[in-house]
Amino acid sequence: MIQWLHMTGIRLGIAMPLLTLFVLGVAGPLGVLLFGNLPTDPAGISELRHMAGDASLQSSAVRTLGVALLACTTASLVAIPAAFVAVRARPWVRHLVQLFGVLPLAMPPFVSAGLLLHGVDVFNQSALAHTTGSLRVQGSDFALAMLLALHYFPLILFSVIHGLQRIDRSLEESARNLGAGRLQVHWRILWPLTGPAYAFAAGLMMLRILEDVGTPLILGVDGMLAPLVLQWLGSGGPADPLFGLGAALLLVLSLTVAALAWNALLAPLPSPGGTFAPRPPPRHSEASGWLLITLVGALAVAPFLWLVIAAIGSEWRGDLLPAVVSVNALQTVAQDWLPMLATTLRYAAGVAVFVLLVGTSAAVVSARADVLGRSTRFTVAALFAVPGVVLAGACLYTAGMLGIPVPLPAGIGWLTLALVVGLKQVPLAHRLLQYRLQIHAVLPADAARSLGVRRPGIRRRFGLAALSATLGAVFVLAGGAAVAELSVALALMGNTDAPVALAVFHALGTPSEVLHGLAAGMILTVALALGLLLVLALTNLGRVRAPREAD
Repeated sequence: MIQWLHMTGIRLGIAMPLLTLFVLGVAGPLGVLLFGNLPTDPAGISELRHMAGDASLQSSAVRTLGVALLACTTASLVAIPAAFVAVRARPWVRHLVQLFGVLPLAMPPFVSAGLLLHGVDVFNQSALAHTTGSLRVQGSDFALAMLLALHYFPLILFSVIHGLQRIDRSLEESARNLGAGRLQVHWRILWPLTGPAYAFAAGLMMLRILEDVGTPLILGVDGMLAPLVLQWLGSGGPADPLFGLGAALLLVLSLTVAALAWNALLAPLPSPGGTFAPRPPPRHSEASGWLLITLVGALAVAPFLWLVIAAIGSEWRGDLLPAVVSVNALQTVAQDWLPMLATTLRYAAGVAVFVLLVGTSAAVVSARADVLGRSTRFTVAALFAVPGVVLAGACLYTAGMLGIPVPLPAGIGWLTLALVVGLKQVPLAHRLLQYRLQIHAVLPADAARSLGVRRPGIRRRFGLAALSATLGAVFVLAGGAAVAELSVALALMGNTDAPVALAVFHALGTPSEVLHGLAAGMILTVALALGLLLVLALTNLGRVRAPREAD
């Protein structure tokens, strides 16, 4: 009893700073923004009702939801069959699929948008366009949805693969022995057990699309809600009632999507079970599987190859390929942007340390299924539903209420940027760390205690070593996400060129600087791809280490 009270006191000591951080960093600014923009006089209420009934605001919400649903549906049609094929195939095929999935996630979506526009311009200027007709993607909702589906389908792919790997193979074998067909096994057993993993990835994808600002701006798609909120923030400031109304609407949409996928966002990853290893498929199924894997590989590799070609192409003379290939653009970007890259790396390292500390503390507090653990999981999962541009605008509004000048000074601006971006990355880090803690809860602690090893020794010898790979993966993942983050940086940093994602965005938006922007985007994409490959290596290292320590 005394030991339980002692552990509860430690968990309370960890939980109180976390609760203070969430209140001061998230709930407080959002509450100040929402309640500060609510009018109290009849004239203000009438004006707010008039703005809420604006057809453009309503159409932007419907348009944003339509693009998000179309992108999520398209990504699901590609990712779900590929996940089933990858799990059925040999291990090296599954590793190949994971390698393919890294490339779209490594390329920021606004870089993909700039690359798409450049490719369309090259095609329209080529001789082939005179016979087949010119292409037009700027301002197209369909092009935006397909681009977002291409960028985010690996989220569903990785999540469904993980969900299938957690299914005990004895369930599938028992159903087959009882006479169930292949389709019955998929529909009655595999899909219901994989549903939470898919719901998590689909909900996360929808939330990322709702708050995406850079991709619609690069493609010139008007009427998307998040860019409109950013436009109102830049034109009227954080105290503009129109910004407050748009931010509230965007927050409501995100909360609605999160509520539909709430069980998947709140629940931890499933406990490790048997490996999903169904019987070998027939030859025609294997051939179709290889066709699907080839399609996934082409979708992943083609944009990356085109980015490399566009980055090293210095002269285009009406052909689909550059007439002159040179690395001068890469050298110029590396030399001119070196100070900016150094600043961005320091900022990313700070965000990664912040996410690591907060995520680990939240995972430790939520390890038990008591009131404190459930409330911590609830609070952390709720951060999924907070759009970054809304939270950034709320911080600016709160800073104005406190007398801090807006735009923020450089030091305060960087600190606020790191805080907002870090809080956005905490839920995913918490989920990964909670899953790793759940796995290593089955370590032979009782046997070690029976041999005279005390609890601190067990944690030092087993726990830290078992979590080291996951901690490294969370650090790299949070740092990479901070480098690629654009929506929050646009809201807080404005027209400056720091961090590097803002510089790439401004270059892609300037016609004379597109090639330099693509070269910088290539450097950024390669760096993020290397980071994600390191995350995969660390994650696989943790998976291999766990069974060895459990033996």
